[in-house]
Amino acid sequence: MSLKLSKYTIGESLPYGVSEVLQGEVKGTSLYFHKMKQNEKYVLTPFSNSISIFFLIKGNVTFISENKEYRYDEKAIFVNSPDKQVEIISQDYSEVLEIKWPLLNQLDLDKFPFTQKYVNATQYRDACKSDKSISRMLIDWSMIPGFAMGSVETEGYDIVCKHSHPSKDQIFFSFEESNFLLLINDSEYSYEANCFVHIPLASDHGIKVENSNKAHYLWMDFDVLGEIER
Repeated sequence: MSLKLSKYTIGESLPYGVSEVLQGEVKGTSLYFHKMKQNEKYVLTPFSNSISIFFLIKGNVTFISENKEYRYDEKAIFVNSPDKQVEIISQDYSEVLEIKWPLLNQLDLDKFPFTQKYVNATQYRDACKSDKSISRMLIDWSMIPGFAMGSVETEGYDIVCKHSHPSKDQIFFSFEESNFLLLINDSEYSYEANCFVHIPLASDHGIKVENSNKAHYLWMDFDVLGEIER
């Protein structure tokens, strides 16, 4: 029997400001989509029990922490020490994803701020993916306890073979060039661009890219069974 997938699509119809994404889908975490006008500012005050991971989806922004500026005009990631204030200033229309995740264990504060362009992220190989796919590791498990983040990029015809993560909840976000199928258990689901989707916990999941279509998406893994009581 087909599942009803939880989705959240961004686009021009959304108002400017902050929107919560897939509220309550992953225990212990919150996702926010920031749709920012030119010269808009967002300030994140320090937290003692959570950490925020920022991903610049599109636009041109400057991250500021402790009087240091990190400016990007393409996809990029920024994670600051949770005890430090962060300012985000948009130079033009921008879209920023914020993932707020609980601090499960003590962080190595020497690793923060962690920031880099998306294209410079470490690439890796995965047995469930073909040689034509590009996989990037944006945040590995050693940086933030219980959380990891990466991406997959490929074009048709291609398949990411079905696999499962029994202890990890997962959310995907599809970039604007994407048009592919999600394979979940024994069903196929159309997956549109600019869309967040919750991959059901412990499901067998993969993707299929047909014809000359493209797949380009972020994956976010949350270790909800290994680190948090569900």
